[in-house]
Amino acid sequence: MAHQIVLTDTETMIFTLLRQTVATYSTHTILRVVGGWVRDKLLGRESHDIDITVDNMPSYDFSVYLQKYIQENTTHQISGIGVIQPNPSSGKHLLTSTLRIDNIPIDICCLRPENFGSDSTGVGTPLSDARRRDFTINSLFYRVNDGVIEDMTQQGLSDLSAHVIRTPIPPQETLVDDPLRALRAIRFSAKMCYTIDPHLIEVMKSDTLKIGICSTISRERIGNEILGMIQTGHQSYCFEKLMEVGYYTVIFGECDEVQVLSVMKSYEELSKAFTIFNEEHRVYGAIASATFWFIGMNDLKNMKVPRVQGIIMEALKLSTAIKNNVALIHSGYLEVKKLDFQQNYTRLDLGRIVLSAEALWREAICLYAAIKSPITVKYEKSDDGGQVEKKTVQWVGNIIQKIEQNGLENCYKMRPKINGDEIAKILGRKKGPWLKEILRGVIEMQIERPEATHNDILDYVKNWK
Repeated sequence: MAHQIVLTDTETMIFTLLRQTVATYSTHTILRVVGGWVRDKLLGRESHDIDITVDNMPSYDFSVYLQKYIQENTTHQISGIGVIQPNPSSGKHLLTSTLRIDNIPIDICCLRPENFGSDSTGVGTPLSDARRRDFTINSLFYRVNDGVIEDMTQQGLSDLSAHVIRTPIPPQETLVDDPLRALRAIRFSAKMCYTIDPHLIEVMKSDTLKIGICSTISRERIGNEILGMIQTGHQSYCFEKLMEVGYYTVIFGECDEVQVLSVMKSYEELSKAFTIFNEEHRVYGAIASATFWFIGMNDLKNMKVPRVQGIIMEALKLSTAIKNNVALIHSGYLEVKKLDFQQNYTRLDLGRIVLSAEALWREAICLYAAIKSPITVKYEKSDDGGQVEKKTVQWVGNIIQKIEQNGLENCYKMRPKINGDEIAKILGRKKGPWLKEILRGVIEMQIERPEATHNDILDYVKNWK
């Protein structure tokens, strides 16, 4: 970890403009960069998330000074000033002013007070702001006026060096303020490979926190944190922590947690080896493995809706795209399940997997193999867990290779060599939903018999019942 911050040319330009604004209008404002930017810069990482605090006026007022200075004294481009109103339900307690300097986004707000009241324009102190941050590693400040790094909690720098996720004030206080921070602790632990403070873990296990997560946090915020956990690339570790502190069943529902975690670890290993890296596909696959327990179940509130769909759309408030693509993986999994680890496959066997899962057929195969051959776990960190059985790895590689050798990896895009109008005319029937089944049959025939002629397909249609 570095002990000083090295600025880029862009950062130097922005901070110079901020200092010149203070000097020109004699505002006597102490400007600080706060949050993740300071943490990342000390770790030698680049960050584009520049959040500025002001200490002696509303953030909007300083933004007006900054805009006026740049417009009247420089050739830099500055945008209009946007305002994000406080929204305590989403963890936003202070008014934030937003603008762009040469198209670089800057957020400006006041220092956080010790206690958030009804006056969203209230100004806190550097210490109160640091204490209201989620974790000590995010409570460090970079003073723009003179380049000094401030560690108001006197724990931020040491925790950054020791790789510890800790809260600036007793965890029961900060987590009551915003229970979502319990989920953020897990995400940061995975993202940064840091250890969560044992005292924080114990508080996270409390029934009070579980109730808070259920009753005070919007499902959208929970869903966003779950996505963030997956995007760390250590999703099974994150879900292991969710289970350890008792949040998995609160969010997803009752299940055999050890079995789910075992499958997730196995899937994570297999998908790293056999799927083509794609951030969206990783999300779909991770959620498919995290919810496999509920395949075939109906939603508890609406029995007409599949349970997995209810989890994705209601419990997590995720997108329709995620719901649809997870459904494709589960559909493909059910198709692979019919083969049950056999070694000899027909072209049609292979093609049906791809037709069911579409572009996610590799993920479907990996999910089946993970369910069939899960890694045995006992709440260990995922990176230290077991390995997928060698025969399972060989089977997955073999079936994927056969699909590719047969040129079937994109067969879900195949068009039938006869259209619905022709079929309806041949059979003397009105077009309707029944056509979907026969058109699927035509596609399967084309997969099974690539040499089939148009006349062969006509014969198939004429004999269809």
